[in-house]
Amino acid sequence: MHTHTGLRTCLYIQSDKQAVAAAINKYISFTGKRTSYKALEEIFVTRKSSEPGSVLVYQKDKIFPVAIDTIAFFYLKNGIVYLTTFDKKTYPLTKNMEELSKLTEPLFYRANRQYLIHKKSVLDASGYLSRKLSVTLSIPVPERITISREKVSQFLEWLTQA
Repeated sequence: MHTHTGLRTCLYIQSDKQAVAAAINKYISFTGKRTSYKALEEIFVTRKSSEPGSVLVYQKDKIFPVAIDTIAFFYLKNGIVYLTTFDKKTYPLTKNMEELSKLTEPLFYRANRQYLIHKKSVLDASGYLSRKLSVTLSIPVPERITISREKVSQFLEWLTQA
C-alpha cells in the first residue's frame, strides 16, 4: 500500500511539472520572448493579489478590519501611525509606515516620512519651495504634504499609472 501512495505522489508531481511547462510555453507564445526560470519565479513570488486587503485596527477591546480601498492616507505623528478613511474616520495602528508601504503599494505612495497617500485621494499638486510639490488631498490632512524634488518625477509617474 505504501508503494501505491508513492506512485500516486510521483504521478501528481509529473502532472504538475507538465502543467508548469505548458504554462511557460503558453507565456512564451503570447509574449514572443523567452525568459529565465528565475525571472518567472520572481513574478510568481512577488505577485500580489489583485484584491486589496485590509488593515486591522485595534480599538479598546475590539479588533476590526478596514479595507485598504477605503483608506485615504496613513500618517505618522509623535511615533504613532494613524489611518484616515475617505469618510474622515481616523484610527491608530500597530503597523509601521514601512510595513504599510509594502502592504499597500501600488495603490499608495510614500510621499515623505510622515505620509502614505492613496492615489484616489489626490486632488492636485502644485509647486512649492525650490521645486518641491505640495499635494492636496480630497480629505483634510493634519499638515501640508510635500514631495521632495528628488521624488517629484517618481510621484508624477505613479499618478499616471493605472
